[in-house]
Amino acid sequence: MLGISSLLLGSSAGLVLARWLVAFTGFRFASTQIIAVSEELARVKTFDIFDFAFAFIFTLVFFVFNRRLVQKSTSRFANYYYLALSAVIFIQTHFFDFSSGNVVLMIFFTQAVYWWANRVKTGKIKLTAVLFGIAAYFAAGFVFNYFWWPLFISLLAAFFYQAYIKFDLPKRVSLFLIVVFLSFNPYFYIGNFDSVEEGFWAAWIQRLGQGEVLYKDVATYYPPLVIWGLSFFTRVFGSTIYNQRLFFHIFEIFGFYVLFLLIRKVVKKPVNYWAVLFLALSFAFTSVRNNVMVRLLPALLSLLFFKSPFLAGAMGGLSLFTSMEVGLALIPALLVSFPLKKFIRLGAGYLLVMIPIVLILIFQGALSDFVSQTFFYSKAFSLGYFNTPVERAITTEFFHWHLFYQYLGTTAAMWEVVRGVLLLGLIIVVGMKNKLVFSMIIFSLLLFRVYLGRSDWYHLLFVALPALPVLFYLIEKWTSKVGINVALIFLFLFVLGGQWTLGSESFLSKKLVSIEKFGRAVGSYQPFNLERAKVLVGSESNVNDISKTVGYIKDNTTVNETIFVFPWGPEIYFLADRKNATRFDTPYSFFSNEYQKEMVDSLKEMEPKLIVYEPNKRFGNLSPKDLELINSYIVENYIPITYFDTYVIYGKDK
Repeated sequence: MLGISSLLLGSSAGLVLARWLVAFTGFRFASTQIIAVSEELARVKTFDIFDFAFAFIFTLVFFVFNRRLVQKSTSRFANYYYLALSAVIFIQTHFFDFSSGNVVLMIFFTQAVYWWANRVKTGKIKLTAVLFGIAAYFAAGFVFNYFWWPLFISLLAAFFYQAYIKFDLPKRVSLFLIVVFLSFNPYFYIGNFDSVEEGFWAAWIQRLGQGEVLYKDVATYYPPLVIWGLSFFTRVFGSTIYNQRLFFHIFEIFGFYVLFLLIRKVVKKPVNYWAVLFLALSFAFTSVRNNVMVRLLPALLSLLFFKSPFLAGAMGGLSLFTSMEVGLALIPALLVSFPLKKFIRLGAGYLLVMIPIVLILIFQGALSDFVSQTFFYSKAFSLGYFNTPVERAITTEFFHWHLFYQYLGTTAAMWEVVRGVLLLGLIIVVGMKNKLVFSMIIFSLLLFRVYLGRSDWYHLLFVALPALPVLFYLIEKWTSKVGINVALIFLFLFVLGGQWTLGSESFLSKKLVSIEKFGRAVGSYQPFNLERAKVLVGSESNVNDISKTVGYIKDNTTVNETIFVFPWGPEIYFLADRKNATRFDTPYSFFSNEYQKEMVDSLKEMEPKLIVYEPNKRFGNLSPKDLELINSYIVENYIPITYFDTYVIYGKDK
């Protein structure tokens, strides 16, 4: 470790001195009298030679000096500190513009604190000291524009806490805070607005805010708990897309912590369970909202409370009303592992949660609509609605390495890996006594079948996240026999993960940017300038059309007048703060003739003042003309009155 630190610091010091000598002495090894040798080439080659020589000299000097320094006393904390600071200085000098004076000062301070640290008894590294250092880093970030001085201050603060402050947080609290730090994304509110993934949430909470009842007045295909929770959250903190994303991000963080606790139950060695967490973060860490964790969370809690049938059942009941497919997959996964004598407690847990929710739906007069709407969508999805084929490798007559490497960069490869892990795990775990792992495998396999219909990365995450602990459980069992370091396998998977769409490369780059910039918004982001948005979107997003459409609606309708958006665009109701003339915010999702007739009847009765029509909007292989009854009614009874690129505004044909 000391050798690596000396190399990094020596390389940095050598580069600084080489740059200074070339700039201020005018000395050149190469001669411009030689043909084709320019002044620029002579300068650069002189710098290269100086850089090599001084890096060699300073590396030896630092190593010999520090070796003699630590002969009588060595501190593991001091060595980690020295390595971390040396790496920071190396990154600063090799990848950023820098001030030579700043670097020399940092090298001096690094050496001084290393000398000091080796004379102080620090003992075993405290998690609280690490957290104190993290807090100091972000506090210093308000003062400095670049990350190296805050990071230096952070490490110094951690060392001071380690050496002189006796208070230590409980381990569980420290672990929780570390997981929060790793999973928190200060840029959660930045990213492209996706009408498909975010629009319907906005429309549904808009309807609940208007006093309407879910399922009875609002047609939806999701269970109620997430919608109710999101509606309550936005009523308290404000109805904006920003707060909608914040709601999902809070649950994402809590979900990662629950997943971490579950990982620790399955994977025993610390290096291994941290490896699983990093892999999970690398797959699921996004710059925008991610509601995977919200829908998985109750099922993960149920598995976490596996030893308590009653609590496992209660969390299973929550899961049924959070994500129907996740909740249904959990039931057989629990039943196969619990003995018959525990079924009563398991069932009691389910009933404790389910009965109040069912009673609420009955009281609201929404139970039959809840059953019919969720059953309709689930049946349609299982029969092919909104399904996409799984990506496959390109087949050729001969094997080509570049095609194989390209295949590793597709979702198809990830589907194969996850499926292989689960099937292999099922074969191996059947003969073992670990019922929790067996239940996790059954749960993931059932979800695999459900989400195979969509076959995209987003739906794959529902299976991949609970499958990761299973993978490392199997690795631990195998490596305990053959003696292979599992950390090497993790390193391979983490690097390989960077080939996948939302793999480690994405996680590392976004996490490093958020740390380096202290959560400040940088880059080419544009504000979504609507009262109910308050988010930033990337330069690739075109929000002008929707902003103009919303502005036109607000200028030409009152809050008591209705509109209709067809065939998809539920966020417009929310952003414009206008009522839907029907109970269907997502017409594409309710495509049957029966539902279409109901929509037409509502349009006839309510006579919306404006209809927002998007003729080129396709979804689930559907086009507006596939909803023939609604499309015909609009064309026959309304006329176009204005256009906003993708949107056509229709008014009543008088």
